[in-house]
Amino acid sequence: HGLGTVVEEAPTPEEALKIADMDWVVNKTMGVRGGTSNGDTFHSDKWVLNVRSDTSEVLGCVSENFSPIQNRELAHFCTELSMDSVVKVESAGSLLGGRKVWFLLKSDTFNVGPNDDPVTPYILVANGHDGSLAFTDMTTSVRVVCNNTLSWAMQGSGKVFSYKHSSGIWGKLPAAKIAMRKALGGKQD
Repeated sequence: HGLGTVVEEAPTPEEALKIADMDWVVNKTMGVRGGTSNGDTFHSDKWVLNVRSDTSEVLGCVSENFSPIQNRELAHFCTELSMDSVVKVESAGSLLGGRKVWFLLKSDTFNVGPNDDPVTPYILVANGHDGSLAFTDMTTSVRVVCNNTLSWAMQGSGKVFSYKHSSGIWGKLPAAKIAMRKALGGKQD
């Protein structure tokens, strides 16, 4: 089913990183070497393997230009979003052995309509280490706790920032942070 970790104590993103067993790094190999079923060998410097530091599990085969965003950097991004205490960590998770990771940040619930229906706004910060998911930062009303709800939230219509893992990604993240803070009515710096 691919469950994440629901964080009921609303810890900091760095604490959630440890609770959700996401405190590891992605290491890139220097090229790809392998063999085919008929015994032929190959080598490519245009592709690298992303490898999880704590288990040595291969997370994905990606282009040499792939620029990983480490889980700790993702947590730091979430910390910067929550600096004005409007946002708390609701859940965090690692799917498919770490190929996809996320933090779900929760803002204050408010009531709408004549019946005072409660609405809880969330920010989903997701990242892929296998090349299948760009860095994504979006508003959502879906409470992400597993692969199914992550997929559902990613198909939603919230404000989305999605950046490929290229060398220019680091220059784009501040704009995403400002927009998400603005979406939740927080400080913009």
